[in-house]
Amino acid sequence: MLGPYLRSLRTANGISAADALRSLGVPRSTLYSWEGPISRPDPVQLGRMLDLYGASEIQRAEAWRLRAHMGDEPSSAPAAQPASSLATAGAGAGDLDADGVR
Repeated sequence: MLGPYLRSLRTANGISAADALRSLGVPRSTLYSWEGPISRPDPVQLGRMLDLYGASEIQRAEAWRLRAHMGDEPSSAPAAQPASSLATAGAGAGDLDADGVR
């Protein structure tokens, strides 16, 4: 997961959360949500974090790979809608004729 990976890069390079907050200009809650499973930084912020943390090219590639896969995680992906509900989507009560028939 991206969050723990970013936290490990930060701590491995001796950067405190307070230093990261000052350099990135984000609230503590934002940094902690990025370092956990809650959310992911946007591409600009991720690039800034990787620069600040002194990430190597291999570490950068891994961070981008993890970010790309976050959409596949249940905590951040919208629930899939069954195909059967797609066929009837929008066919609500407002679609009935005067006799109550669709």
